[in-house]
Amino acid sequence: MVWLFSVSTVGDAESMYSPAVARRLRSMRGQTPEMTGILAAAAAREHRNFAGAVSRSHWPVVARAFFRTMGGRYGDHRNWPAIDA
Repeated sequence: MVWLFSVSTVGDAESMYSPAVARRLRSMRGQTPEMTGILAAAAAREHRNFAGAVSRSHWPVVARAFFRTMGGRYGDHRNWPAIDA
């Protein structure tokens, strides 16, 4: 059984952004043709999205400014129980 997962600033249940921003970003996220092809080729059961960990030093100055303007919070946003499940 194969499961695929992606890590970014916005997971399916957790996020580095405020709940309102995270909801908006999730609503804009769609399955790309590439991911659809990978899911089919791997006969994957499902694709899940998880938030990761980010520190100030991970991004250049312009990206940090955008991140903070959008209400982003640095830190570890991984949801280990959800990842384990």
